[in-house]
Amino acid sequence: DGAVELLVYRTVDATKPSYLAAFTLDGESIWDRGEGGGQPARPGPVTIYDVDGDGADEVVCLFHDPDRPDDGGLTDVVLQVRDGATGAVVRERHPAGFDDVDGEGGNWVHQRLLVANLRGTTRPRDFVIELGGDVFAFDDALETLWHYEVPERWAEYPEHTAYFPAIGDVDGDGRDEVTGGKYLLDHDGSVRWERDLAVHMDSVAIAEWDGSTRVFGSGYGHVLDADGEVVLSLGADAVPHGQEVRVANFRDGPGNELLLRHRGHDAAVTLVGSG
Repeated sequence: DGAVELLVYRTVDATKPSYLAAFTLDGESIWDRGEGGGQPARPGPVTIYDVDGDGADEVVCLFHDPDRPDDGGLTDVVLQVRDGATGAVVRERHPAGFDDVDGEGGNWVHQRLLVANLRGTTRPRDFVIELGGDVFAFDDALETLWHYEVPERWAEYPEHTAYFPAIGDVDGDGRDEVTGGKYLLDHDGSVRWERDLAVHMDSVAIAEWDGSTRVFGSGYGHVLDADGEVVLSLGADAVPHGQEVRVANFRDGPGNELLLRHRGHDAAVTLVGSG
């Protein structure tokens, strides 16, 4: 109807959505599905997007299935597309690769479904999600496009890759790449590069920088090109614990700047220009 609505959810085991509810901005209930659960540990694997392009949003999410065995990983979880107006399941799949996800590692509680254009379609219709040490890509039919396993040396804190990846067309071919700060995956999931750059690669971005599309990583304040070559590194002294990378035109004048929290949970920030 053109009005904005809200979606909230609860989870079991802190990370697996088990209850969804939609509301109007006035708090009127539209629908709810599932049951149980508590407050999510972090922003998790639920996103809202117009998958079929009809002008109304769908809900794309992981969802706990109580009829499936739970081994601590994702054996009890399905991937769903739900009708945004009613909450009804439009498509559902339990990807085979989910059975091998162990539910461990420094990134396990940081999950987020991201919309991507991996196939060069006229509008984005694919999804990427990092689940601990595994990155999965799916099309709009929920078929698995590819699966990338993050190298084991980056499994634990603070060597971890980004808490959730960034999506963008780095090479300009009309299809998105995926980065976790220490790796860049091509649209087909093949590895463009893997590099041991820095600890605390908490946050990443793909954005324009001085006329080119670049990869940004919070660890030591890195800017990299499509081949993984360092365009800029602020270093460990300036950025001992980088977090919350943001790239935008923050100042008057042309070009973007890099903004990041450079001392972990401290509120201090650093703003760096491309010139």
